[in-house]
Amino acid sequence: MRRPLCAVVLALVLVLSLLLEFGIVRDRMQQVPDGETVTIIGRIMGRTWKSGNAAWQKAADMEIPETAVLLVRTETSDGPALMQCYMSEDAEIRSIGETVQITGECRAYRRAENPGEFDAEAYYRSVGYICTLRGCRILAADGRTDRYREGLCRLRERAEEILEGCLPAEDAGVMKAILLGDRGDLDAASRELFQRGGIIHILAVSGLHISLLGMGLYEFMRRLRLPVLLRCILPVAVMISYGQMCGMSASAGRAVVMFAVRLGAGLCHRSYDMLTGLALAALLLVWEQPLVLQQTGFQLSFGAILGIGLLTPELKPLTSRGWLARIAGCEETAFVVREERESLHTLVRAHGVRLGLGLFLGTLPIRLLRGCRSALVGSLGIALCTLGVYAASFHTFSVYAPLLNLLVIPLMSVVMIMGLCVLALGAISVPLGHLPGMMDSVILRVYRLACEGSIALPGATWYMGHTTPLQFWLYLGLLAVFVLGSHFLREESKQGGRVRIAPERLVWVDLGRYAGLFCSMTVLLFHTEPAVRITFLSVGQGDGIILESGGQRVMIDGGSSSKTELYRYQLRPFLAYEGVGVLDAIILTHEDEDHMSGIRELLTDVPKGGIGVRQLILPDIDTNSKGENYRELEQMARENGIPVGYIHRGTLLQFGKTQLLCLGPEAGMQTEEANAYSTILYLRCGTFSALFTGDVEGEGQDALRQILTDHPDLCRDLTLLKVAHHGSRFTTDADFLRLCHPKTAVISCGRNNTYGHPHEEVLERLADIGAQTWRTDVSGAITVTSDGNRMEIGGFLPVSEARIPGGQ
Repeated sequence: MRRPLCAVVLALVLVLSLLLEFGIVRDRMQQVPDGETVTIIGRIMGRTWKSGNAAWQKAADMEIPETAVLLVRTETSDGPALMQCYMSEDAEIRSIGETVQITGECRAYRRAENPGEFDAEAYYRSVGYICTLRGCRILAADGRTDRYREGLCRLRERAEEILEGCLPAEDAGVMKAILLGDRGDLDAASRELFQRGGIIHILAVSGLHISLLGMGLYEFMRRLRLPVLLRCILPVAVMISYGQMCGMSASAGRAVVMFAVRLGAGLCHRSYDMLTGLALAALLLVWEQPLVLQQTGFQLSFGAILGIGLLTPELKPLTSRGWLARIAGCEETAFVVREERESLHTLVRAHGVRLGLGLFLGTLPIRLLRGCRSALVGSLGIALCTLGVYAASFHTFSVYAPLLNLLVIPLMSVVMIMGLCVLALGAISVPLGHLPGMMDSVILRVYRLACEGSIALPGATWYMGHTTPLQFWLYLGLLAVFVLGSHFLREESKQGGRVRIAPERLVWVDLGRYAGLFCSMTVLLFHTEPAVRITFLSVGQGDGIILESGGQRVMIDGGSSSKTELYRYQLRPFLAYEGVGVLDAIILTHEDEDHMSGIRELLTDVPKGGIGVRQLILPDIDTNSKGENYRELEQMARENGIPVGYIHRGTLLQFGKTQLLCLGPEAGMQTEEANAYSTILYLRCGTFSALFTGDVEGEGQDALRQILTDHPDLCRDLTLLKVAHHGSRFTTDADFLRLCHPKTAVISCGRNNTYGHPHEEVLERLADIGAQTWRTDVSGAITVTSDGNRMEIGGFLPVSEARIPGGQ
């Protein structure tokens, strides 16, 4: 059996992945005393410095100043655990390896509260962390230092100082990530740009780094004619140390193991098998931390190598001359085929200098075309093997990334070499490091311009939407069938095989295989939609509602007074999760910041290739009642070419299978209170009905109550009520509730908000009429679906789901 280790490890990894995916095996969730001051005893395993402005900190709602962070390994009742200890400004910083007694305020990692949102708790659990301690002080230390790890840490800190001194701050953060694997100072804008451009992989220590540095050292020692054993062991030891210095991420660990296997194979006079090396790396990483299987970094790193090793060889016939010739029914000129494969040296020897050089230059375009074709096939293999990861984790795919990487990857060697020159020369004198630093800055500028240009192209981002675990595994299974089937056909079509497939039939077999490959993508990306889906996002103290019906999507409000960069970290991830690349309309109920801050960010992102908007709908009020925020949104929409519509009482909108009837405000309403003119929308889909009330209060609430009194059948036995003004006691009075008598009420409010929302009086009124109340501060995002008759409702956080008959 070929590659027995690869087959065994693959089977073990698949079984463990399935057990984790479907919850058969779960991580022991250790209880964390959130908000309490604790004292622990543990060993310092690492040390970093956090600036407080990194992208990951903003995504996790961590706003902290620059401080030292000690990674401490301690023993708990559930076994060993790692904690990130953020030291106070005047605290003593101890060395790696010391056992310390440390005290600080315990803080749990924040869980995602919306679909598609970054889950800090799940991520840090997968790397072995259970919590953070803030404002830490060391009470006692034993003074026993791990000189090896401490030396690596100081070397990394010195390298970071050199990069900061020789490069602009923005470029220094990127180069720290590229050379040292430290994203702590990576600004959010650069991370987002590279991610949307599809080149985020350059910011991780991976095979490119290990190959360049490790093989460079190996070749240097080989030219010095050093003993074979020494020139194999020393590069491996240096790469292990480099990986340790950079944090030994999943991609770095994979690359180091494969590099060691490669040199070890040569030392033992055996041929190197890439997939066997990959299997050994997976086995070692999973043995150390089984939850590493749930890291997207692990999945993308190993998926890319599997794409190169398994899929790319089976895709090469798609672009081969023989395959194309069979389809076209023609043959290529043998002379060109022969000559383009020959080297310049061979051509010169065979034909002389002039003719040989002429033949080489004449076939150079063909050579370049062949190189680009091979690179594109490789990119296609990687894309297909990692497409499931993108659909399951990121929900988007950069369409032009394979082409962009043809520019980026070749230049990465230059970036790294110049970065090493910066470190070497900067260690002597900072001005000496400026010249190679300028070259790195130029290339990074080219990267940014290339990303911005690709993002601005039409269809740059493919919004795939989320996929279920069953779809994900079916897709991988179909890919495996494609690879195994391709291998079987290749073996059987050879001379001497048991079955000989005629060449004229082989092309149809090939077409059938690729049609099956296309079907596997269909399985992965297939989605179904109910007649109407309403999602009340957890946006903190604010409102954000997404309405989906009949293939159309509408956002009603999108703002928060308690969360910053709401669009980047909550709204856009959710829209990507749902596969929404364009909103058919944004309806703003009123101009308060907690209802429109995310909309402002969204409109700012539109010209940068972000989520598209077909129409902005604002309440139709008197010009004198429009505030600064209202006018700002009008102006931004017009600058981006987005039509602006105005809505008032009696306006009827049709979106998909639903109708939205506006019940307020009246046309040209004059008021000094933004809440009073809040847009009120009544939704109808079959027997399902819903009422969205914004923050309506005062005269607007009086007008709504009068409408319901004059038209008692309009909202009688309402299926769903979005409670006004986050559950304020000044709205949703008993008379209003008796008129509409909702079966279910949803309150959007922030956890532990300063306003005390929702007020107890409102909760009591809802309980008195028998309404079931859902709150975003308790359940996270709340999703309501209906087929026009029956309604289903559930929260994103693990709370009990309810199923309620709908209709009147």
